[in-house]
Amino acid sequence: MCQTKSHKVKSEDASSSEGKWVEIEGERYDITKFKHPGGHVINFYANMDATDAFLNFHNPAVLKNYAHLKMPAGSYAPLSVDPMIKEYREFRQKLVERGFFKPQYWFFIGQGLLSMVFFFASFPLYYYGFWWLSLLTGAAGQVSFGWLMHDLGHRSVTTTRRGDTWWNSVVMQFFQGGSTNWWTSKHTRHHLLPNVLEHDPDIHTDPLFIWSEKMRGGAWNKYQA
Repeated sequence: MCQTKSHKVKSEDASSSEGKWVEIEGERYDITKFKHPGGHVINFYANMDATDAFLNFHNPAVLKNYAHLKMPAGSYAPLSVDPMIKEYREFRQKLVERGFFKPQYWFFIGQGLLSMVFFFASFPLYYYGFWWLSLLTGAAGQVSFGWLMHDLGHRSVTTTRRGDTWWNSVVMQFFQGGSTNWWTSKHTRHHLLPNVLEHDPDIHTDPLFIWSEKMRGGAWNKYQA
């Protein structure tokens, strides 16, 4: 279901006079003047608990690079965490410890090779008149490249920003004809705040489909349920 209200639930001691901060695993970081390498998306979690968003998009080790942003422990009261969120974090940690988040390099190498086989095979098939088979193999190659590009965009292949960005550029620009930066920015916002109308670009499907009364307008979707 699409959410149309603001996702923010700020702490009682948060105010505009104290600037902006994010809380990660109970520790608060001042981001008032911080230029986030990933862009303005950090502001989606200003004055909020950003633990889960941070862990889903960063290596926890990068926090040591921003120790200078850490606020004194006695200057704030840590945010309370919903019991369901606590249970989720415990379950996620168990998966991390069992190696579920470790990349399977041979899987991705195989996926890349299979994608190229489909992609390049479509050209001679078309040349020799098998246009229908060329269409199928070309489509299969694009789908396979698409999922590889998706995992690279999630930093799930090499697990480094530089490595995944470089390979993502190769796949996206040379084999799919798209923009790496555009897709990554769009998809990151989708996962940060899924189904929040103000921030999730993947649900902006109007005028063909609308998911909220706020999106209604025009003759095309006037009578949609």
